[in-house]
Amino acid sequence: MKAKSIGILSSMAVAMIAAVAVLGGLASLSSAASGGPTVVLSSTVSSSTSATTIPVTATFSQAVNGLTSANITATNATVGTVSGSGTTFTFNVMPTASGTVTVMVGADVSSSTASSTGNVASNMLTFSYTPAATSTAFLALSSYSGEPGSMFNALGTNFNSSEQVDIMFGGATTTVSADASGNFTQSMTVPSLAVGPAAITATGRTSGLMASNSYYVQPVSSSTSTTTTSTSTTPLAVTGVDSVQTSATADGTFEHGWEWILHLVVPDTESNFAMKFGDFINTANSSTTFATANHIRIWSPQSSNASTTASSMLEANNDYSGNMMLVGDTSSTTPGRQIDVYIQAAVPSGTPTGNYTTTFGAMSTTTPF
Repeated sequence: MKAKSIGILSSMAVAMIAAVAVLGGLASLSSAASGGPTVVLSSTVSSSTSATTIPVTATFSQAVNGLTSANITATNATVGTVSGSGTTFTFNVMPTASGTVTVMVGADVSSSTASSTGNVASNMLTFSYTPAATSTAFLALSSYSGEPGSMFNALGTNFNSSEQVDIMFGGATTTVSADASGNFTQSMTVPSLAVGPAAITATGRTSGLMASNSYYVQPVSSSTSTTTTSTSTTPLAVTGVDSVQTSATADGTFEHGWEWILHLVVPDTESNFAMKFGDFINTANSSTTFATANHIRIWSPQSSNASTTASSMLEANNDYSGNMMLVGDTSSTTPGRQIDVYIQAAVPSGTPTGNYTTTFGAMSTTTPF
C-alpha cells in the first residue's frame, strides 16, 4: 500500500512540476510585456490630415526579431507591408473612411534578439482623417464670339491621361482625345441655337470626370454693319487656362483649396473687368453643392486694385461682383490687353469627397461696374 501511495504521490509530483513549468512560462511572458523592448510609433503626417497614405515608423529600444503587418492594430484603416529590421521598421497606414484613425503595436508581438523577451505595447497614434474633395476637370472657351456658325476653341484640363472626352454643345457631341497630361484643345463651331445662355459640357469616358460652362449665344449679325464707339477690334476672350491646384482639403481655407489661372484677352479700350461663378456641383450627385459666395476670390497682376491675394476680390454672390481695374498687359505686342486672372476656391468644411464643377462668366467695360 505504501508503495502504491508513493507511486501516486510521485505521479502527482510530476504533474505539479509540469503545471509549475507552464505557469512559470506564463509568468515569464507577462514579465516580458512590462520589461522587454519598448517601441515608439511616429509619423511625419499631422494629427489632422487628408492624406490617403500615412507613413509610420516603429522604433524599438532593442533589436527585435521582426515585425509584420499582422502585429499592428489599426482602426478605420488598413496596414501595408512592413519594411525594416533590427530596431527600426516602417509601414504605411491607409485610412478607410472619414473619421478617427488609430495605430498601435501590441505587447509581445516581437521579441528581443538578445534576451528573447517580448516587447512592451507601443504608444497609440491617432489621426483625424478628412478625405480631400477633388475637382480635376476644367473647361473654358477661347476666341468665342457666340455667333452661330463662328469658330472657337474648347480648352479642357486635368482629365485622365489620353482618355477620350465627349464635348456636348447644342445637342451635338464632339469627341476629342486628351493628351498625356489630360488636357485638350478642340476647334468647334457655335451651333444654331436660340439667343441666350447655352451649356457646353465635357465628360471623360474613362474617368467620368465632367466639366461644364455656360456661354451666351448671340444673334446672327445682319448684313448691315454698325459703327461702334470702341476703337478696339479685339473681343473679350479666354485664351487659355492653367490648373495650379486640382485637389483640395475641405477645411474652408483658400490655402488648401483649388486654384486656376485664366488667361484672357480684353479689349484695350475696356479697363474694367469682373467675373461671376455658379455654385459648385458634385458631378456624381447634382444635389450635393456648395455656394460660390465667400468661397471664391480672384486677382490679377495686371490690376491696380486686386493684384495679389492680399487685395483679391471675394465673390459675394453668383452675379458680377467687384470691379477690377486693369492697368497692365502681359504682351504689349499682341492685339488687345492680355491678362492673367488667378482664381482660388475654398472648399467648406464637411463638403463630401468628389469631383465638382462650376460655371463662370467674364465681362469688361469702359466704365466701372
